[in-house]
Amino acid sequence: MLGWRYEELIRAGYPEREAMILADRTDVDLHRAVELLEHDCPPAIALRILL
Repeated sequence: MLGWRYEELIRAGYPEREAMILADRTDVDLHRAVELLEHDCPPAIALRILL
């Protein structure tokens, strides 16, 4: 599951580091993580919001 989450986050536009951090956190809503980037939130800010 970690690999799938990671790939989805990379596909959404997260850099590798942020994608790995988020993929490892199953308490983080994957859909919300993707939506933040879709609404032009920078990945670093999205990471802070989600964690």
